Amino acid sequence: MKSVQDNSVLQKCKYLSNFPITLCLCSIAGALALLSLALPVIDWYCFDYTAIVMQEEYWRLISGHLVHSSLSHAFWDISLFALLSAYLEKKDSQRLIMGLTLSVIGLSAFMLTPFVGIERYSGLSGVIYCLLIMAYWEWQKNHSVLVGLIPAVLVIGKTLIEWQSSEAVFVSDGWSVFVEAHLLGAAIGMAAILYIQLRKSSAAA
Repeated sequence: MKSVQDNSVLQKCKYLSNFPITLCLCSIAGALALLSLALPVIDWYCFDYTAIVMQEEYWRLISGHLVHSSLSHAFWDISLFALLSAYLEKKDSQRLIMGLTLSVIGLSAFMLTPFVGIERYSGLSGVIYCLLIMAYWEWQKNHSVLVGLIPAVLVIGKTLIEWQSSEAVFVSDGWSVFVEAHLLGAAIGMAAILYIQLRKSSAAA
């Protein structure tokens, strides 16, 4: 019996080892969420415009996407991120790295521009929208048009509700939802797909 259980654990560990990027990022985000129960993690690591520009705390450009304003915010973000990231990592880890890199750079650069006027930001939401578009593009290739449209309609509906109310659908913790980050994340995902398609076309030519 013990041998069977040991083999089962080893198989699970071997399976999880196929997703090192996803596991690493989810572990960091999860650890920060748990630490926030005892320490002011959100104040130390969130995207804070003043701290970045005036105090040169540049790590916030990255860490701001990994910290969350509450446990419920962390739960929903990390859960959805894990699903999308693992799906893309299984398909092509290079595409996952591209999506992560472009979304973090694009979102951080956007929030640094003076006309945006956002002082603080936290969470994986913007990155999630980028991965969502990229994952949907992969997923719809093997599904019918009707089935493929279902997740797209749900996401569009959720985004419109949040834009109208300025409140997150699944999380209510006093922070206003920054819908522009969601839209930009989606746009970055579309740009990544276009780049991939153009590379394929040029390689085939």
